[in-house]
Amino acid sequence: MSRARLSSRVAWLATVALVILPAACKDQAPAGSQAYIRVVNASGRLTRLDALVDDAVLAPALATGDASPWLAVTPGTRAVGVRGVGAGSSTALQVTLDADDSTTVFAVDLGGSTEPRILSDTNAVVPADRTKLRAVHLAPGIAPVDIWRTQPDFSQFITVMFPFDYADVSPYLESTPGTWRLLVSSRRRDANNLPVLEDTLLLSEPILIPAGELRTVVITADSAGKLGVLVDTP
Repeated sequence: MSRARLSSRVAWLATVALVILPAACKDQAPAGSQAYIRVVNASGRLTRLDALVDDAVLAPALATGDASPWLAVTPGTRAVGVRGVGAGSSTALQVTLDADDSTTVFAVDLGGSTEPRILSDTNAVVPADRTKLRAVHLAPGIAPVDIWRTQPDFSQFITVMFPFDYADVSPYLESTPGTWRLLVSSRRRDANNLPVLEDTLLLSEPILIPAGELRTVVITADSAGKLGVLVDTP
């Protein structure tokens, strides 16, 4: 088992035509004839923002680190926007959903603006007797960190990848069925410039992944820098 994985920059999509992240905070979207959208404020620039669907504010004053309730919308192509509270205009993302589809939209700081984005669908195939997990760093404004994991077939903490900066997304990691955990630590390096685990800023609850399934785990932070975890379950 390698001790570290080199960093790779993730693909954030500006436009989508299929569902990729259907749940956050470990709960599923409602089932029914409507489509469902959820917005997560992962911005440090807009510590409170309004989330809009087709120019209507459906989740007002969403604080950094918070997720909106599931928002029922009419199936089809919807414009999901984010803006500062009460601002006159918003940055919008076109999302196409069928009935009973759902997706999570993240408000992410990119350059000098905050924009709605969804994670790219990598078409990850999970063998019937395996599991997969990927991690996302969406904790704005915190000091540099390392993100570690244990996995069902390896009980010691090893890095997910390094460096791991805000808006980075790891590749999918593969293991046997069972329990994973993520740990966030301050960024430390040894004489060989390899990560060293010296403290614990956040330790996730056990993340149980059944055989043949995958999870996306998002590290978040509120405006005070308190870390949290969102688990998306397709």
